[in-house]
Amino acid sequence: MIAVETNKYAKYLIDTIEFSKFSRMNRWVDTNYHELFVFLAICFLMTRNKKVSLKEYWSTNQLHFSPIFSKLMSRDRFFLILSVLHFNDNKTQIPGDKLHKLKPVVDHMKSAYKNAFKPFQDVCIDESLVLFKGRLGFKQYIPSKRKRFGIKLFVLCDVETKYILDFIVYVGKGTEIEDSDMGVSSSVITTLLQPYMNKGHSLWSEKNRKEMPRFGKKLKIGETEAKHTQNLLALKYKDKREVFMLSTMHKNELANTNKRDKVTNLPIQKPSAVIDYNQKMGTVDQTDMLLSSIGCLRKSLMWYKKLFFHFIDTSLLNAY
Repeated sequence: MIAVETNKYAKYLIDTIEFSKFSRMNRWVDTNYHELFVFLAICFLMTRNKKVSLKEYWSTNQLHFSPIFSKLMSRDRFFLILSVLHFNDNKTQIPGDKLHKLKPVVDHMKSAYKNAFKPFQDVCIDESLVLFKGRLGFKQYIPSKRKRFGIKLFVLCDVETKYILDFIVYVGKGTEIEDSDMGVSSSVITTLLQPYMNKGHSLWSEKNRKEMPRFGKKLKIGETEAKHTQNLLALKYKDKREVFMLSTMHKNELANTNKRDKVTNLPIQKPSAVIDYNQKMGTVDQTDMLLSSIGCLRKSLMWYKKLFFHFIDTSLLNAY
């Protein structure tokens, strides 16, 4: 599919734009899936052999020389494929479909991830950010993330294996999520969890929510205050700052952290809900850290190409 759409887009450019006689586009010949596999293999190799710029991978300078790249594909051919890489027909775009350029890839990846693996008990939902600083209508700013600016994804992970089960690309209005009266966050959760409902899974997520009960007691470090209904435990715990927990699977009880106080040398105890949360909630951040070490091409790409290579990276991580 990518080969077909790339060839179609290259032909469109050649037919509609008058290129100079020195342009690489004058030497375009149709690609195929065999060549695209080699193209992606080169992208993977680049992550194992970091250089300052893409051109350096084909450099004959003794300091940079890596002969494998020129043996697999010429530099001009690589850059030519990268420039016209395409995933969907622009003529079929429906007004308001912001993900149209990458929709076949997104749909395929989501389906493949879900069908290839069944999660263990604990699953986790959190935000992830694909770095992008260019102009884009649905670019997000998340100050808590190291990258801060980019394309926001809501990611569902298996806690035990760090496997990425599903994701939603957030494009603002038009994001493909179930309608909910409780806002975007609830809609995201119900959409991602649809295949896993009523199967005994435990979900870990975050955010301060409205309608939490009021806690009036001023706590000292290590103290807790709790309120509950038949199904829900609301907990306030004072550590270095106040921590609030809402759980359907914990009791108001303390557990050992296997750490000792540096002053008193006594065992440190925390609410079991807090301990479990600290152990399991960071899964998406851990996958982001792993992805940062294997990232394919990044700089100077259109947003949909950047997102495509991100999905190639997540596929590699899931396969591992």
